[in-house]
Amino acid sequence: MFRSNEFRSTRRPRFFPTPELFPNDPVSVPDKIAHMVQDVRRLTRELGLTLRFPTIVDPDDWSISHAAFLGAEQQGGGHRMMLELFRKRWSEGLDLGEDGVIADAAKKANLDPVAVLEAAHSDALRAIVSDAWRLAGERDHIFGVPSFVFAGKLYWGQDRMHFVRSAVDRKLSGAS
Repeated sequence: MFRSNEFRSTRRPRFFPTPELFPNDPVSVPDKIAHMVQDVRRLTRELGLTLRFPTIVDPDDWSISHAAFLGAEQQGGGHRMMLELFRKRWSEGLDLGEDGVIADAAKKANLDPVAVLEAAHSDALRAIVSDAWRLAGERDHIFGVPSFVFAGKLYWGQDRMHFVRSAVDRKLSGAS
């Protein structure tokens, strides 16, 4: 699936969007982050979920946890790892830039934590993550998560999932 020899570079690639590439970062817009926090609290209360917000300081390099996911994917456990990383971040409020958090997520996903951590710090896998982010923005105009592209159309936000489902249902039924 992902081969470490797919990317070769003589310089350290830039990982994930910088403020110049992603000026709408909610952390840099105080009113937006305040609204998002309020809205997420509303949603979790409505759904009966428990949420523990992570610290306001995010990891400097999101490519670490994303490369860890790619390493888990190579072990056949990408989905399990993704769920554990989400749990660590949003239920436990932990920093996904910390090796101990990633290793614990790998263990709970029944994966080899040493191999997952090796993948997390792999320049080749982190470059794949960075390139995928750039491509998603250029090709599909993705600017945040969660984003879904179906039949060439972008759907953004968890509250838009019903639109994605409707589009899939229409496509499957032959309607336009």
